[in-house]
Amino acid sequence: MVDGYVSDHERAEAVRKWLRDNGAAVVVGVALGLGALFGYRWWQARAQAHAEAASAAYEQVLAALRAGDAQALEAQVRVLAEGGFEDTAYAALAALAQARARLDAGDAEGAEAALRRVEAEAPWPALRDLARLRLARLRLAAGDAEGAARLLGGVAGGFEAARAELRGDIARARGEREEAVAAYREALAAGAANRGLLRMKLEALGAGAG
Repeated sequence: MVDGYVSDHERAEAVRKWLRDNGAAVVVGVALGLGALFGYRWWQARAQAHAEAASAAYEQVLAALRAGDAQALEAQVRVLAEGGFEDTAYAALAALAQARARLDAGDAEGAEAALRRVEAEAPWPALRDLARLRLARLRLAAGDAEGAARLLGGVAGGFEAARAELRGDIARARGEREEAVAAYREALAAGAANRGLLRMKLEALGAGAG
C-alpha cells in the first residue's frame, strides 16, 4: 500500500458526502440561470434526477469495492464514465475508487491509468490535485523520484500534510536528509493523521519531531 493512501481516500469520501448533501443546491443554482428560457421547474427536476442517478451509480461502485468484486466495480465505473455522467464529480470519485482497487490487486499500471483520467477530466481542482498526489506516490514507488516531484509541483493547494509528507519521501529517496526531516516536521505541524508513521520516518533519519 502506498503511504498516505487511506488518508487521501478519506478526504475523497468527505468530498463525496458534501456532494450528496449539497449537490441538489448546486444544480438548482445552475438551473436558475436557465429558467427564463427553458423553465426552472423542468431544469430543476432534470438536474436533480441526473445527480441522483450519478449518486446511485457511485454507491454501486463503493458496494463493489467493499465486496471485492472487481468485475462489478469496473462495470459501474464505465457507467459513470460513459453513461452521460462525465460532468459529475461522481465519475472522478469512481475512478479514484477504481485506482484503489487496481492498486490493491497489484495492477499499478491500471491504477495509474485511472488516476490520469481523473487528473485530466475531474470537474473540481481539488479532485485533480488528489489524483496528482496519488500519481506522485505511484511514481515514487516505481523509483521515479523526479516524476513524482513534477507531479507534486502541479498540486495547486490544499492537502498540506500529505504534500509535505510526500515531499519528505521524495527528498529521502534523493538522499536529501535535511530536506526530508524538514518536510516530515512540516507534515506533523500541518496536522497529519499518520503521526506515528511520520515519527518513525524521522527516527529512521536520526531526527526527532522537533
